[in-house]
Amino acid sequence: MSEFPGGSKSRVNRAGANVRAGVETPDDLRSIEEWRAAHRAVLNTFQASLRARTRDQSIVVAQRHKRRNTIFNKLRRLPKMELSRMDDIAGCRLIFESLDDLYRFRKQFHKAKFKHKRKNEIDKYDYITQQSVI
Repeated sequence: MSEFPGGSKSRVNRAGANVRAGVETPDDLRSIEEWRAAHRAVLNTFQASLRARTRDQSIVVAQRHKRRNTIFNKLRRLPKMELSRMDDIAGCRLIFESLDDLYRFRKQFHKAKFKHKRKNEIDKYDYITQQSVI
């Protein structure tokens, strides 16, 4: 079994708490950077998968990895946030030419067989129909 990136879940959370309090140490920063870096491989793999699924279509695939300062600002803004539970460290975005293209791709994507269990309802992140979220 591999070690938790950044040392351990509690170590990452402690480092995040120290950043929030303004007393971070070089060890805290190293732990956070290891934890943050652990998201890169997953992000790159998922982006490659999305690029393969969108090949020969007019869909733009983009990725982003949250910057360290943005993570620190979020920790300070949200006092109860545990760093190990921050779920938007890395992400992919698909840009479609039309809403019809988006919904067609989304329907096909959700039918795909994955080796993981979906945590959320299919429509949880449908920000187009849930205008109050925007």
